[in-house]
Amino acid sequence: MTTELAAQAIKVFHLPPTALPLEAHFHSTLDEGAFKAELGALGYLGFSYLRGKSHYNPARLLFLALDQDDLDRRVVDALPWLVYTHPELD
Repeated sequence: MTTELAAQAIKVFHLPPTALPLEAHFHSTLDEGAFKAELGALGYLGFSYLRGKSHYNPARLLFLALDQDDLDRRVVDALPWLVYTHPELD
């Protein structure tokens, strides 16, 4: 299943964002703006002005953030919220 098809299935069936595939077969990086946009899309109030469509499983977003050498403090502050809001992270 492609990522695009999974994203559409999540929207149609009202599934949580954790249903998105992790796509662990390749490593990608995000810049600070992309982290903020993804957190805003997932509903984090600190970046609510950046609401849009989430493209990442919250677990993958967390792993990508933890893999960064240097990350904006506001993004780091949002990581506990990410885990608290999505307790079904596996």
